[in-house]
Amino acid sequence: MKSTKIKKSGHYRYMGYVLINYGYHSPDKKGWWQAVDENGYADYSAHTKKELMGLIDYYNLKEIK
Repeated sequence: MKSTKIKKSGHYRYMGYVLINYGYHSPDKKGWWQAVDENGYADYSAHTKKELMGLIDYYNLKEIK
């Protein structure tokens, strides 16, 4: 995994996506992160930033092969 760069509070840039922390979601009793592309579409969602980065890496490597 590559490192992330802080864009602003709660927002990180990673491999062409902006990772956004949407905070705690009470029905799920967990926090949510989303990866938003340059067009504003949320392509990936996960409970942790590390999990979200792993999803981006996995699907980007899958597309290359």
